[in-house]
Amino acid sequence: MVVRTIFDDQYLTSNFRIVRACKGYSFWLPFAARLFEMFVYNEGDWKVSIKQVLVSAVAVAIVGTAFAAQSDNSQATMGAGQVRFDSAIANGVVVPQVGTETELTILKLRQSELANQTLYIGGMVRAAALYSRLSENYDGSTSVHSHVSNGRTGYKTASQLNVPEVSLLSVADINAWATGVVALDADNVGRDGTNDNIGVDQAYVLLGDLNSSSIYGFAGKKDVDFGNFTSVDFYTMPLDRLAFQVGATDSVGVGFNNSGFNAVLTAMNGGSNNSTTADATAYTQNSNNINNFAVNLDYGMTTNNVAWGVGAGYLNGGRYSYTKSDAQRNGAWDLNGHFNVNSLQVLAEYDRTAAKANGVITPESTIQGYNLGAAYGFPIMGHNSSVNADFSRLETSALTASQFVLGWNNELVNDVWMGVEWAYNKGAINGSTDFATTEDITAVPGANDSKNNTLLLNLTATF
Repeated sequence: MVVRTIFDDQYLTSNFRIVRACKGYSFWLPFAARLFEMFVYNEGDWKVSIKQVLVSAVAVAIVGTAFAAQSDNSQATMGAGQVRFDSAIANGVVVPQVGTETELTILKLRQSELANQTLYIGGMVRAAALYSRLSENYDGSTSVHSHVSNGRTGYKTASQLNVPEVSLLSVADINAWATGVVALDADNVGRDGTNDNIGVDQAYVLLGDLNSSSIYGFAGKKDVDFGNFTSVDFYTMPLDRLAFQVGATDSVGVGFNNSGFNAVLTAMNGGSNNSTTADATAYTQNSNNINNFAVNLDYGMTTNNVAWGVGAGYLNGGRYSYTKSDAQRNGAWDLNGHFNVNSLQVLAEYDRTAAKANGVITPESTIQGYNLGAAYGFPIMGHNSSVNADFSRLETSALTASQFVLGWNNELVNDVWMGVEWAYNKGAINGSTDFATTEDITAVPGANDSKNNTLLLNLTATF
């Protein structure tokens, strides 16, 4: 028996989901007005940028598709011209296990099942209860709990209820060749007062029809296709992903997909892709020009119940904190591979800066990271279940940081997973020194022997 799991490649484009039709204009009129207010009109002043115009265009396309859906009864009876909730979109794009090249996932869903002139809505809500224990007392400055922000000074332990992520994804199948994508996201809801506002995580236009052509393109704010960064973990992400994955940035790109081979070339603006420069996951010197790019290649095959794939990527300007000694951009390389046999999945990934980094890295050194993970799906009392194990590591010439994750998750009902996860961290990882990752993990800066154990109960629901 082959059991699907939420991280399985075949599951990300499979056919089981709950589809519900939504009718009426009452929801979409205020939604359109709010989108207009958010992205074009601001406190009485017109503040228009290329990004705002692009985001607004995508929003208008999505809302326009919804209006067309409500006014075209003939197409509604044929399965087109509707508004639908579809969990397959969320499972293929926004769940934490998903890595890069999500636009290809959307194109494949369109190729196999998504109808034209239809607005698909999906989303995800995650909640967790966490317990963390440090190897030394928490002091609020030099020690940090993994995933927990409310450590007590003078104590080694801390606990917290957390809503780590809420996502809402809209995919508008405008016609056979054009798709509008808008993803709204809020992280660490309720953890502190500054993170509760939902924001636009991605907003772009996707052009392509895999039934007619192997070439596709995109333009807008989206995650950059560099590396793979798929994970088997439900909550704790691998260290190499925290250090090397590139977040959403304004970009334009073209891809080619045929006979198991996929290639993507992405061009990006110069400067930082984040408002806080030190946190930028991609950086080049000149912010007035398009002068950063990424190339991603992968090839895979599926025979019977065996699927495998290999990939490689290059990023011209990597993380800002990894710049070279002359403050020039520093590139990054990625190699990755995976194979699935029935319900077993194994994946591996390796990343490295192209040259020695100097930014916040002391002493000057190349930075490398790798990840090895495995997961196995099986049934328990008629419910899909899975176990996962993952080891990841980051290294410089002076510092090392490692992480081991072990988890078990069970699908209570369709698209609702609950499980327990244990994460062990050794070494210092934080957003301002050491490896300068996108997330603080643990402990004393510059200390290779600082340790943190985290035990958590996780609930993930998609719709």
